[in-house]
Amino acid sequence: MEYGHPSETKMLFDLESKLSAYNSAQGEECSNIGTTDDGQTVVTICTPLMKRIHELWPYSGEMCFLDSSGTMDRQNCRVFLLLTHSPAGGLPLGVIVTSSETASTITYGLEKLKNLFPNKAFYGRCIYGPQIFMPDACSAERMALHNTYPTSCLLLCTFHVLQALWKWLWDQKNHISNNDRPPLLYKLKTMMYAKTIPELEEQYNAALTDVVCQR
Repeated sequence: MEYGHPSETKMLFDLESKLSAYNSAQGEECSNIGTTDDGQTVVTICTPLMKRIHELWPYSGEMCFLDSSGTMDRQNCRVFLLLTHSPAGGLPLGVIVTSSETASTITYGLEKLKNLFPNKAFYGRCIYGPQIFMPDACSAERMALHNTYPTSCLLLCTFHVLQALWKWLWDQKNHISNNDRPPLLYKLKTMMYAKTIPELEEQYNAALTDVVCQR
């Protein structure tokens, strides 16, 4: 297997060559690379398959997930994957690889990704983006999405809400005892999984009078 050069400068040169060769093979621009004002490297990708999903799958204009992962290589780059939902699972809409996870860098990546999207991106919603974005519980991601797609609604999925609460419960500065953490998490879960508004209100009022919640 042929590995890239360990030198950052030469690695970026090799990467540019690979992206250029990929675009030539596809017969259209499907990837690009750029540098932010503060020197961060950003790679964006929207393959022909991703472009077809944009144009042909109605739910791409309804909801888009933004999922990120880190520690991907020796440069500690972050990968942001845009997905929409389907009966078969998540369908990819775009990829952003960055050397930083600041709001300005992610915003730059989202703007660069727009240049790769097809004319009928997000099932014809184009520059307005999907109706709903569901990112991680990350302020930088949310700020970047708001900067790029200000009319899209930003929501948190159940997993990230519960994850954020669990982190808060374990934060020493909040002084939550070990015995109180599970019941507090359970109280929020019962509210989140309520199937009706009256059921949610009932669970909420019960939490207000609960001894553990009042501590």
